[in-house]
Amino acid sequence: MLLSTCSVGAPQSVLSPVDLARLTMQPRFALGRCVATPGAMSALSRNRQSHSYLLMMHEQALWIHMDDAGVARNVQAIEAGGVVHGVFNLRDGQVLWIITDADRSCTTLLLPEEY
Repeated sequence: MLLSTCSVGAPQSVLSPVDLARLTMQPRFALGRCVATPGAMSALSRNRQSHSYLLMMHEQALWIHMDDAGVARNVQAIEAGGVVHGVFNLRDGQVLWIITDADRSCTTLLLPEEY
């Protein structure tokens, strides 16, 4: 963990909530029932990528293909009970969305054009 010294000399964390969200290794929220559109399943198959791995990344708040503003919105949504919207780039560059409903009853894997 990065530490800095404040004016009175006590160590203080300089990690933001966004950085902490990216470093967690525990699920941050419930996924509910997981479903995928035909386009998402086809893209995952074509890229030989696992939906399970991407769902794990999503529930652990490891949105490595999102900018800090998007991650911050998701951190706020987790804390306030809002929709969590993950963005992942597949091996061939195809973008895949993972959206968890605000009530945490359902998580959907889909392509942006299927929204």
